[in-house]
Amino acid sequence: AAAPPGGTGCAATGAAVPDGAASAPTVDLDGDGAPDALWLSAGVPRILGVRTHSGAVFSVEFSSGAPQAARAQGQRLADGSAIILLDTGRAVPLYAVVDCAIVPTRNVQGHQYTFDLGFTGYGTGVSCEDVGKGLQLVGWNATSATGDRFEVTRTPIELADHGARATNGPTTTVARGVPVDDSAVTAAHGVSCDGAPPPVVEP
Repeated sequence: AAAPPGGTGCAATGAAVPDGAASAPTVDLDGDGAPDALWLSAGVPRILGVRTHSGAVFSVEFSSGAPQAARAQGQRLADGSAIILLDTGRAVPLYAVVDCAIVPTRNVQGHQYTFDLGFTGYGTGVSCEDVGKGLQLVGWNATSATGDRFEVTRTPIELADHGARATNGPTTTVARGVPVDDSAVTAAHGVSCDGAPPPVVEP
């Protein structure tokens, strides 16, 4: 894996994680070699945050119309990017930790890169796995014209600027004419990240 940017980590900010927030250990997101923590606050506004091993606390607000509690999972990819997948139940907006801040990863149109979970027709899931370039993000899509046989495709996501920008790589078909209980269809409807600690769940 590529070395994380910087290597010195983030200086303590003196800020605190809000009372009542859920917190869980995650990978090293700020590049100092020590594991950090992700947290979610379910107040108004809803907040996704990081608390680094050094004591730096930084966050970003988010919103979702889905009724589910949000889940957040962090990972450092082979290109050195430190990313956060925020699963809101209907979509998974992508964030990166850059210069001691959580920044929305932008697509080529300038909008936040977001993996669809089957609600708008652009995709059905996301994973982090090695498809030839080390651990990277992969978007999945399982589609069916008949309702009982599926085609499954995967699209690796190429990141730039430490994860602040994302573009789609070439889409590959991995299964055709498979039933709904096929392992490829199941994988294409999930949110997972190889090697990442379990996600933090919004209280």
